[in-house]
Amino acid sequence: MNLLNFNSGFIPDKGGVATYSWELTRNLAENPEIDNVQVIAFNVSDMTENMAEEKVSDKYNIIRHKRGTTNFWTLGFKILKYLLKYRNYEVIHATNFFPVGFWIMIWTKLLGKKYFITIYGTDTLTSLGSKKTKFLKSLIMNNAAKIFSISNSTTDKTLAKYKNLSRDLVVTINPGVTKSFTDKINLNLRQELGYEKDDFIVLDICHLVARKGVDDLIRAIAKISDEKVKLLVVGRGPELENLENLVKELKIKNRVKFMGRVEEVESYYKAANVFALTSYWDETGDIEGFGLVLVEAELRGLPVIGTNSGGIPETINNGVSGFMVKERDIDKIAEKILFLNNNKELYQKMSAAAVDWAKQFDWSRVAEKHIEVYKK
Repeated sequence: MNLLNFNSGFIPDKGGVATYSWELTRNLAENPEIDNVQVIAFNVSDMTENMAEEKVSDKYNIIRHKRGTTNFWTLGFKILKYLLKYRNYEVIHATNFFPVGFWIMIWTKLLGKKYFITIYGTDTLTSLGSKKTKFLKSLIMNNAAKIFSISNSTTDKTLAKYKNLSRDLVVTINPGVTKSFTDKINLNLRQELGYEKDDFIVLDICHLVARKGVDDLIRAIAKISDEKVKLLVVGRGPELENLENLVKELKIKNRVKFMGRVEEVESYYKAANVFALTSYWDETGDIEGFGLVLVEAELRGLPVIGTNSGGIPETINNGVSGFMVKERDIDKIAEKILFLNNNKELYQKMSAAAVDWAKQFDWSRVAEKHIEVYKK
C-alpha cells in the first residue's frame, strides 16, 4: 500500500498539527503493510529555501514548500501535479482541512480517486469565515472516503454543527504521544533558570492565544501565597504582552517566567513538577481539539491539570494521572496546584500513574488503526 499525504505546516514547524502530520506519516512508513509514504508539505515556515526534499528512509520521503511561496491557485495546481506524478499511490490523505483539503477534493473527483481528511476541532467549529467557507468545508467532508477526527469531542461537536454529515463517515482516532523530542536533555535547566531545589514549578507549553487560558493560570498562581510555587510558560503568540502586563499588575513578576519559543522542550518537561493546560472554548469557536501536550507531560511523569474544554478530558485519567477542573475556574486551578505541592506521597503515585496512562497513546497503534480504515 502506497500513501500520498498532503498537509500545510510540518516539522520543523512547531505546533500540534505539524507534529501530528509528521508522527502519523512517520509511523505509517514504519508499518510493514505500507510500501511507501510520500509527504507533500506546504507553508513550512522554518525553511531557508523552497522545495527542500528529504529522503528519510527507503519508504519515507518528504517534499517541503516554504511558507509564502504558494498562493491559493498555485497550491491547487501543485497539488494536481503531485497527484498525477504519484497517480499509482492508492491512499490519498490530507491532514489539513482548508485549503489543502479543498484542492484534494476537486482533483480526486476529476481523477476518479478517493481521499481521506483529518479534522482537529477549530477547523470545523470556528465561527470565523463566510457562509461559503462553511459550505465548502461541509462539501469536503461529505465527499471524503472517511474523516479522521482526533477526539470524541471534535466528532460530536462537528456532527452537531454539520447536520447533513453522516456519523458513519467519521472515525475517531486519538493522536499518539511523541516519546522523545531529543536525547539532549539539559539536567541543569532548573538551576540555570534561577530556581531553587524546593521550588514547585508549574509548566505550560502552548501558543499564546486567549483561549489557551494562560491568564487564568497566572491568576491562579497569584492566589497562592506560597512564593515557592512558580509558573514557567513556554511558547509565543499575540497574547504575550497582555500576559506580561497581567503579571506586573498582580505583582508576581518574580514567580512567572516567559521563555518564548524553545527548541529543547524535553528539558522543560524535566525541569517542571506539574503541567497545566487551562484552555477554554472562546466565542469564535476556537477549541482545544485534544490537548496532546498533556499526554506528553504525563508520559514524562508529570501529574497534569486540565480544564473540561474540548478534547482535554480524553487526555486525563481524572484523579489518577491528574485533575480536571471546569473552564475558567481559577480557584479550583489554584486548589489543585496546592494539593499536588502539599501531598508529596500522593504526588509520587500520580506521577507513576501518569506514565502508565500515557502509554496507551502509542503512535504505532494509531498508524495501525488508520491502515485498517484505508484497507476497508
